[in-house]
Amino acid sequence: MGPPPLAREELEPIVAALLPGVALEELRPLSGGFRNHNFALCRSLGRSVPGVAAGACLLRVYPPGDRGVFKEQRLAQFLRGALRTPEYLRVERAGERWVALRAFDEGQPLHELLLDPARATFALGVTLGETLGRLHGFRFERHGELDDDLQLVRPYDLTAAGLLEYVRGQLAGVGGERLGPELCAGLRELWQRRGRALETWPDQPRLIHADFGPTNLILREDGTLSVIDWEFACSNSPVFDLGNLLRPPLESAADVQRGLAAGYESAGGHLPEDWQKLARFADTLAWLQFLARPDCHELVAADARERIESAIGACRDGLGA
Repeated sequence: MGPPPLAREELEPIVAALLPGVALEELRPLSGGFRNHNFALCRSLGRSVPGVAAGACLLRVYPPGDRGVFKEQRLAQFLRGALRTPEYLRVERAGERWVALRAFDEGQPLHELLLDPARATFALGVTLGETLGRLHGFRFERHGELDDDLQLVRPYDLTAAGLLEYVRGQLAGVGGERLGPELCAGLRELWQRRGRALETWPDQPRLIHADFGPTNLILREDGTLSVIDWEFACSNSPVFDLGNLLRPPLESAADVQRGLAAGYESAGGHLPEDWQKLARFADTLAWLQFLARPDCHELVAADARERIESAIGACRDGLGA
């Protein structure tokens, strides 16, 4: 579920400042944004905007007071040459909001491509693994949140004790209420018994996207992947990107997973033997975060409960500790 739609009176001055002469009707809203609004500039304009060819950019509008554009812009510069991510062409302030013009990568969003199960191939997995392996090639000294200059500003405690404390804290509030007492007890027990398993993941902390899923991946005509929307990027364990990626429909895509492992290791990454189970275990934290959000929609909450219940059953036994 994305943010509430922007009112016309909010959007008009933004468009006037960054896209002079462009009417609102010439912008196409894009779905998939978690907290930002995105609009594609239609190809039929037949005109240009400053520094950008017509039809080749995306307008990205951030929430009031949110400076996430600067981290995304810095990451696009930092990652240039390592993997493909759209260039930020202009950044402007419009009232209380920051707004960006971003290059628009042509291609097919992966979540649309995977509507056809036949496209979930070994070759696609290799491409995913190579992309993720190159991303995880950037190492940090500690786990933590990144600021606009990609400096660590708030450390994360990824020890077993730290993760268990985090789980207990999330379950103590609205997240626990939405999950229900039985699943709360099961998740708490799982992290108490198996939390040390994540400490065995090799070569961490690394730069991770933290939302590395099909909605943020564009398959281009040349077969490469473009990775978009870096607002949650941080220094963390690679397992969290893999957990996000192995949600449905890729959770059961055996060919993709074999290709992913091959591509990841060919790009210099290292995967433990039980990496799929560890990724699924780690992803329970992301679903718990969804449940703890005040604005969590009931459809999302239902998905979160289903995913957590499934993970508890799959990971209770046999997970490395």
